[in-house]
Amino acid sequence: MLALICLSINMKANVTTFPWNEGFEDEATFGDWTVVHTEGSDATAWARATTYQTQPNTGDYMVRSAGSAAYERNDLVSPAIDLEAGNRYVLRFHTYTAYPDDYMHSGLVLHLDEYDPANTANAHEIWVENAPADSWRILIIDISAYAGHTVYLDFQKWSENGHGWCLDDISIEETELQYYSIAGEVQPYFGGNVIGYGDYIEGTAVNLIAEGRNGYSFQRWSDGITQNPRTIIVTNNMTISAQFIDTYEYPEIDTVGMYNEYNQDFELVSDFDKLRRVTFSSEPTNCAWQHYSGDDEIPAHGGYFCAYSDECHNSPETMNALIIGPLYLETYCGCQNWHQLVFNSLTHGDWSSYDDDVYISTNPSIEDLIEPSSWEEQWTSLNVGYGGDYCYDEIVVDINDFTFKDNVVYIAFMKSGRCGWAIDDINIRCVFKDDVEENIIADLEFFPNPANDFVNVTGENLEYLKVYNTVGQLVMNVNLADENKIDVTNLEGGVYFFSIIDKKGNKVVKKVVRK
Repeated sequence: MLALICLSINMKANVTTFPWNEGFEDEATFGDWTVVHTEGSDATAWARATTYQTQPNTGDYMVRSAGSAAYERNDLVSPAIDLEAGNRYVLRFHTYTAYPDDYMHSGLVLHLDEYDPANTANAHEIWVENAPADSWRILIIDISAYAGHTVYLDFQKWSENGHGWCLDDISIEETELQYYSIAGEVQPYFGGNVIGYGDYIEGTAVNLIAEGRNGYSFQRWSDGITQNPRTIIVTNNMTISAQFIDTYEYPEIDTVGMYNEYNQDFELVSDFDKLRRVTFSSEPTNCAWQHYSGDDEIPAHGGYFCAYSDECHNSPETMNALIIGPLYLETYCGCQNWHQLVFNSLTHGDWSSYDDDVYISTNPSIEDLIEPSSWEEQWTSLNVGYGGDYCYDEIVVDINDFTFKDNVVYIAFMKSGRCGWAIDDINIRCVFKDDVEENIIADLEFFPNPANDFVNVTGENLEYLKVYNTVGQLVMNVNLADENKIDVTNLEGGVYFFSIIDKKGNKVVKKVVRK
């Protein structure tokens, strides 16, 4: 309970003429205000002052409430002010915080019709000091909503130690409110967004916050200031743009060849964070691709998968891409390998209603890849399925036709809202072209594999075997009609490709590891 020592208000004539100003220059005028101290000594209550840490905003005097060693609160209450109904009123005052590091709390409470601290229903806190500073600044507050009432301005200060609060030139005027606009651009426009742009009453303190999107960090404002967030006092129309820089750590090119493949199973957050996620709209981040453990769905494999939230199903314009790459689709022996994209897909709802897809691009410039205006020019739809409703299906699509530009490709899972989409176990694998021929040699087996000394090759109507190393050199030629136990002791440890041809001309290539 706060023990109020003084509650009386010096009831002189109410303020009825505007503009009204209190500069605290006349000691008698200060008597129209009332100091209410709840704890502490009178020495730390509100008082007229000349200099302390700073000169008054104007004139020779201001009012100040100093800090003390003990916690205390002091109120400075204005005389009664009659606001006529139907008019618009603006309150202005200058504020200064001494020793802002010791700041505890200060604010302005407006009491309606009577000053009674016990009547909290008629007390409205219309301003709180959120950014104390050791310099004078002006605040402008629209109090038109209280027209038709008698009001009391109650400047409340809590403090201890060295914190002091100074006020000067408090005024109320009838006015047509002046609104100004704070606007700007984001450069590049897909690099992030700014919170705080809009229209404000003159004198409003606005916080601008620049937020970078995945792979981008705020660098500076267009006026050169690097502080973020930053506070601006609105005095005119302003254009302040935010500039972002690309801080994405581009991955090394993954090689997908005869004996390796790309795999992303989303089990580790660190691996997921390496992927490029691009948002083409300002929708909430919960609409973007996420590393997800699952509630209603069970991952296709492991404990995590990648999900696009279906909370944004009513925002079809929300477009988000999950980009994998760059990937180098390696060739073998001068012949094109057969590459396949394989992934597990689950949809929330009827997948036939989807218009989202998986895309591929052979443009190695990441900046071009994420440029929405050139998306259709840079990316090609693979026209794949989406998977079953609420259950994972394996999707397999050949991507062999997209290896023509330095064999470097990017894969993008593009989601544009509506229903949710979850994917898991993305693989991009290489299969030698002969492995996908319709003519398969019956009962063909290789064992053991890996091998130490010998590899047994069995099957129907086998004719001969050719063995290649990883650079395409022929290192062994065997007539299988005479021998099917292949001596590999003369081969160095590593990966080899066994090309078998039967008497009908069917050919199959298998990978064998020599220990």
